[in-house]
Amino acid sequence: MSANSFVRFKDQVMSGYKTPSKSNLFSLQMTIPPSVALKESVFGTQRQTQEHYDAINYFASSVTVPGRRVTTSEVRDVGVSRKYATNTAFGDLQVEFLVTRDQYHRDFFETWMQSTASDQENRVGMYEEYTSTIQVLKWENGSNIVYETPNIPYKNAQTRLNRSSAVWQIYGAFPYDMSEQNFNNGPADLVLLKVNFFFERYRFDKVGNRSVQFGKTLNDITVSSTDDIAGKLGFILEQKDSAQVGV
Repeated sequence: MSANSFVRFKDQVMSGYKTPSKSNLFSLQMTIPPSVALKESVFGTQRQTQEHYDAINYFASSVTVPGRRVTTSEVRDVGVSRKYATNTAFGDLQVEFLVTRDQYHRDFFETWMQSTASDQENRVGMYEEYTSTIQVLKWENGSNIVYETPNIPYKNAQTRLNRSSAVWQIYGAFPYDMSEQNFNNGPADLVLLKVNFFFERYRFDKVGNRSVQFGKTLNDITVSSTDDIAGKLGFILEQKDSAQVGV
């Protein structure tokens, strides 16, 4: 085997698929748990529900997806002891939000955590009512999918879409820790809110749809119907866990 070649490395990076992934492009979806929906009548209309999804997605400044490790035990029969697998353990899901002036995020997570374990009485909520499903989608800049606005035959009516490259589907999640918030009379800064989540399990899946490829020398695929976009970008049909099938 020959020594590593810089030219070979450059070819790998320029191929598109092996280009290093960037950390600053993701989206976050968090379903409203029943315990919050029952307490908050503001989720009664489609517009109010859309406000929730926009607030969670657009103002999530950073997210740390959980890691995975295998727990072990040890046995020794004769000679050197050996370890064997016993279970799976996960790290936390951590999300940091930019706090808006209407204090939406603080109010939402205060309500959620109070419905999980209230500080007014010695009882907790029903597990199925306070848990939620959270989805983290990783995106990469630029795909070969171009969306053309219907009935507007102008070049500037086209938008090149980003491509989803991976999804983390997190089941049975609920917040267990909400950070403090600091205010001062000094120089102004943005207010942040960090929330940590426990969960049952997660599923990771990468996009398998080869019609959406990486690279600069690809032929464009133009779509004009919003129904085509999800399938073309691969994150529903090709990612079974994103579609909540076969869990």
